Amino acid sequence: MTGTVLLLPGGHEHPGLSARLAFEGYRVVAVASAAEVAELAEAAEVAGALRGAPVPVVLLGSGAGAVRALTLAAALPVHAVVVAGLSRAAEFPAVLPRCPVLVLHDGTEATAARAYAAMLPAGRFVPVNDRNAVHEIVRFLAWLREPDRVRR
Repeated sequence: MTGTVLLLPGGHEHPGLSARLAFEGYRVVAVASAAEVAELAEAAEVAGALRGAPVPVVLLGSGAGAVRALTLAAALPVHAVVVAGLSRAAEFPAVLPRCPVLVLHDGTEATAARAYAAMLPAGRFVPVNDRNAVHEIVRFLAWLREPDRVRR
C-alpha cells in the first residue's frame, strides 16, 4: 500500500477518483454519506481506524466534506488534506490544519479559496478542471511520499 485516503463526500466528487487512487496503490476508505461524515467527526473510531494505516494518511473532501476534512485535520493523526469546492470564507474552519493542504478549485469564485491556501503554513492552491483534478491529487500524494516528508 502506498498510503491511505479517507474520502469525505460533499457534492463535488470526481467520478473515477477512487478507482485511480486504488490503481496508484492507495487504501481508499470512502464515507457513504454526508450524515456519516458528521458521525465520524464525533467518533473516536476514526482515529483508531487511521492509526496504523499505511502512510501517508490523507483526508480528501469536497464541498461540505472539504470543510469537515479541514476540521478533522486538527484532531486526527493525518499527514495532509486535499479539499475541493470551497468558495466562501465563512466555510473555512477557525482552526488551521498544521499539515500540508492542497486546495483545488475550478477557477470560478476562487478568490476565497486562494486566500485560504495562502494563510496555511503548508497550503497550495491549484486551479483545476475536470481533466486535471485527479492528476493534481495524485501528484500531491506523490510529493507527500518523498523521503523525509512524512513522519511515520
